[in-house]
Amino acid sequence: MAGHPVAYTAVAPETALAGMLAAGWDPWRAEGMVELYGLYAAGYASAVSSDVEKLTGRPARSFAEFATEHAAVFGG
Repeated sequence: MAGHPVAYTAVAPETALAGMLAAGWDPWRAEGMVELYGLYAAGYASAVSSDVEKLTGRPARSFAEFATEHAAVFGG
């Protein structure tokens, strides 16, 4: 889609925290991000709703559909 593979590599929360602190993040912000992503990993943001269709009148599309449609913008 974008012309090259994009990979996601999960890191341990402790590693993420150490990296953010090493990058100069305030501890409260780094700890909050680790907590937030822990909630995401646990599935707390996995609900799917019909809100996009209710608001736009069109069904939602997948990220793959969006990326294919806009590949030229991403250099693909």
